[in-house]
Amino acid sequence: MKWFSGSIFILGAALLIASCSNHSKKGETPEPPVVDTPLVKLGAYYFGGWYENSHHIRTALVNDFPERKPIWGWVTNTPDAMKAQIDLAADAGLYFFSFCWYFNTQDLSENRPANNAITLFANAPNKKRLKFCLLVANHDGYRITPQNWPSLKEHWKKWFRDETYLKVDGKPLIIFFDINNMITNWGSIQNLKNEFAAFRNEVKALGFPDVAIGGCPSPTSANGINYAVQVGCDVLTGYNYHTAGFSADMATPISNMATAEYGTLWPRFVNKGPYCIPVSTLNWDVRPWSDTPETEKYYTGFSKASVANSIAGIKKWILENPATATKEKLGMLYAWNEYGEGGWLTPSDILKDSLLQGVKEGLK
Repeated sequence: MKWFSGSIFILGAALLIASCSNHSKKGETPEPPVVDTPLVKLGAYYFGGWYENSHHIRTALVNDFPERKPIWGWVTNTPDAMKAQIDLAADAGLYFFSFCWYFNTQDLSENRPANNAITLFANAPNKKRLKFCLLVANHDGYRITPQNWPSLKEHWKKWFRDETYLKVDGKPLIIFFDINNMITNWGSIQNLKNEFAAFRNEVKALGFPDVAIGGCPSPTSANGINYAVQVGCDVLTGYNYHTAGFSADMATPISNMATAEYGTLWPRFVNKGPYCIPVSTLNWDVRPWSDTPETEKYYTGFSKASVANSIAGIKKWILENPATATKEKLGMLYAWNEYGEGGWLTPSDILKDSLLQGVKEGLK
């Protein structure tokens, strides 16, 4: 018994010495605490259209949908609001923002008010809490062509150099909203593939292993995914799939949307070659922006519980499909602040932070 007690003393002393040896010496920076790595890394699309005098802040949105109004007011493209949004997103467990990036075909600079949100993020004192990437909104009205491509890509390469820019397998990720209209503008799949190859070489010259080119093909169109694969997209993703869950009725439970994505849409990206960053459409209700709101279908039941259900579904799918998901296990949410279209996570005076609490619950 005495021997056993003595052994405990010796062991305790050894553990104490070992513990002390792990502590930093005076003047040294202490080791950072160990933080649990999330099983999946979710981001959210960020729409920068909420600036002073924005035409997106419509009367119907303000008067009829007060639950969507952010706690900072409708104008959120300010330094203070951006700082707060970064903290809220990171605290809820999100990993990155994907900013919608716009250009003007008459002026190829980045000086569009909707792009100011990206600059605000880049200058925020807490920016390192999140990563970010660009979604190039090249739909009708913002078409990329061989003529404007040389000027536009210089803007993107500038952002790639930012220390918090999101990477897939070490490669900066850039997402193009509409691959099909790029094929049309370049004249053929092969021409666009060649253009992407040249772009890759330019990005490699910056010191990166390559660029991860993402496309948003419709998983229900005949050639959407095939065309994206043929032009050389490294990643298949999307913006939202709002029609996929609609019923014949004008109003459909939002649970239909989550079921359609998990059971029908995301599986169509499996074994196609490129990685998939699945997108969960949290909600859709575009009536505040519609000139004919009475004809617009929409979802009901958007809430903390529905957000948690959507996030649990995308998390489950990513973990079940490791060969198709990116190595980083990335997923995307529609959306952080699409107030006019009914998909948002930011706190409001009416809903408080319940939607962000849904994110936390879904990630557990």
